[in-house]
Amino acid sequence: MRRGRLGSGCTKGTTTTIVNQHLDYKFSVTVYSDDYGLISALRGLSWYCQIDGNKQISWGNTKERDWARDGHKAVFHFSRQNYRDNFIREMKTLFREGLWKIEGEPSNNDPARPAD
Repeated sequence: MRRGRLGSGCTKGTTTTIVNQHLDYKFSVTVYSDDYGLISALRGLSWYCQIDGNKQISWGNTKERDWARDGHKAVFHFSRQNYRDNFIREMKTLFREGLWKIEGEPSNNDPARPAD
């Protein structure tokens, strides 16, 4: 299947909307950190771990103003469970605990939403 310009779910001749594309990114994890620099690094890590599709969706709504509004939490969304699980594994390897923590349980049914 040939991929369209928008990535996952968008192929030539379809009318998939941006909202529908975000619905595919339902595997999420919420990370708490008082250090926005770390959240910024996690944005890059989420991009790396989301192997295909629209990689930007994985870190959508994690800008500094979102993080501040949401009580120093950022939610990362992935299109596959193994992408999310790899993100968590890599996060544990690269960043020492104490700088961040996972809030609650990772979800398998928390679709991403378009950026505000």
